[in-house]
Formats: sequence, structure tokens, C-alpha cells
Amino acid sequence: MDRISSFMFFLELNFVHHTFDLKLHREASLSFGPEGNLVLAQPDGKVVWQTNTENKGVIGLTMNEIGNLVLFDDGGWPVWQSFDFPTDTLLVGQSLTLDGSNKLVSRDNGSYTLTLEPNRLVLSHLISRGKNRTVLYHVIEGRFIPSTTLYAVKDQGTATQLGLVTPGLRPEFPYKQFLARARFNASQSLLRLDADGNLRIYTFDFKVSFLAWEVTFELFNRGNNECWLPSKCGEFGLCEDNQCVACPSGLGLLGWSKGCKVKKVKSCEPETFRYYRLGGVDHFVTKYNVGLAVGESKCRGLCSGDCRCLGYFYDKSRFKCWISYELGDFG
Repeated sequence: MDRISSFMFFLELNFVHHTFDLKLHREASLSFGPEGNLVLAQPDGKVVWQTNTENKGVIGLTMNEIGNLVLFDDGGWPVWQSFDFPTDTLLVGQSLTLDGSNKLVSRDNGSYTLTLEPNRLVLSHLISRGKNRTVLYHVIEGRFIPSTTLYAVKDQGTATQLGLVTPGLRPEFPYKQFLARARFNASQSLLRLDADGNLRIYTFDFKVSFLAWEVTFELFNRGNNECWLPSKCGEFGLCEDNQCVACPSGLGLLGWSKGCKVKKVKSCEPETFRYYRLGGVDHFVTKYNVGLAVGESKCRGLCSGDCRCLGYFYDKSRFKCWISYELGDFG
């Protein structure tokens, strides 16, 4: 991939918008009209997406060296720019802001979200079975007022430091959240919330011609337990040491495979199903989400009385209860 191709990749990436059921025709067109509007349309003329900048003084468009597509007026000022609309990705120099676009949403069906809050970055998971309830599965603490920006700065030798930077109380002292150190020029990097809920930095290395894209940062890896990822083991599974090791069942722990699923019940009437116990495990829903202060029998009753509930977690030491509409993996 040459330099031009890499920029084309960035452009394609920044134009992924979350119309998940949309099927773009292979002959769809992206056109810039004389009235200053940039339009993505199907071959039949149906508009899929547009910048809505018609008759707003736009005289041209350009893509700068960091991958920001800008529609500008006769004074050179931006009227619209792609960096204001992050999707699942931040490019170097692109920001999340508290008073604007403050989140990244995963590309699959939007089931994972990274949201900027004043004092933390929050990773949350959308559980459709739970009436689109969101639960937290990871938090990055820090100061993120009023924005945070992906940065890549030259380090010692040929190395590059990658992370998130937030304006400080004084301009010369910004707050930096260090994420990774690449051993080569990593100025062309992107931070992406992937479809599996993991947060990764991908970096393009110009010095190689094969497999030039490299993962230079991964939030959930062998150092930061992958078992906290909601879908590490698919729909259901016991996870240990970053591996899916067993499929819980009424007969005990069986060998895990991708076919491991929660057994469906024929009825929601409590007398038609039973629970089986799995002790000494952790689950993403219990880590950052406040449980209910009730006894275990009450906790069990809350799940039994809710047809959408698949199971419950109970911490006997704290008398805390969590009912769960999605099980995923246990650590």
C-alpha cells in the first residue's frame, strides 16, 4: 500500500456512518456539487448521506495530511470537516469533545460504545434483550475536559509515543494518557473501537511493503485480562487466562466450543426451569455496575419473575445482586 492508498483508506474509514442495514451498491458515487454539497448516492440517485452544506458558501474541498476532509469557504475557513463526526475511529489529531461528538460506536450493530465524560472514558455494551439497556465493562480514569485528542509524537530515536491528550490548566502542561510506544514512525495511526468491544490502535509502517498495518495498542490483551470482554467466549463460556476453557451446563463444565449457548427454556413459569450454580467467577456486569442490595432469594426471584433474565449473580460478602440479560463469558 503506497502513501496515496493509505490516505484513501483513511478517507473510506472516516466515511463509515452507522446506517447498519444499508447495502451500498458497488457503483454508488461520491460527488461534490457546484452548490457546495458532498453527496453519497446509489446508482438510482437515492441519497445515502450528505454534508448538508448546499448554498453555505463552500467553494472547495481538500484532504489534509492527517486525513481530515474539509469543505471550505472563500476565506479558507472550514464549513464542514470529517473530524467533527467520529464514527468508530479517531485519527491522529481527531478529538472527542464534551460539547460535541463525544463517543465512538462500534461498526457491527452499535453494540459497543466509548463515551467521553469529564473525568473518565467509559466503555459500555448494549444488551438488546434487556430493552436496549447499557452496562459498563471498562473505565479509563483521567481528566478529559473539554476534549481528548489522539496524539502521536516523536520519541527517542525512531520511536513514536501514542496516546490521548487533554488541554491542561496551562497550555504548556497538557494532560496525557499514554497508551503505547511504537518503535517506528507511527504518525499515521488510528484508534478504533472494534466490533468485539476491544479498543485498538492500528499503525501504518511506510518502511515495509507487506503487512504494513500493525496493532500497536490493545486495551484488552494478555496483560489486561481478555476475559473482561463481554463477548470473548461468544454467547456463553468460562474464561481463564485469556482462554475459553469450558461450557457451563446442568451436568457440570463441558468442553468449550463456539456452539456453547445458554439452554432455552420452554416457558417463563418458574416451575418449568431451574438454575445451576457456577461459583467463584467474575463477570463484566458486576465490575462497574451497581448491584441491588437484596438477599439471594430475592435476587433469584427478580430473575425468575423477568422472562428476559438469563441468570443472576450474587456476591455473598457484600449482599449484592445483579440480574443479567446476557451472559457471555465468566472469568
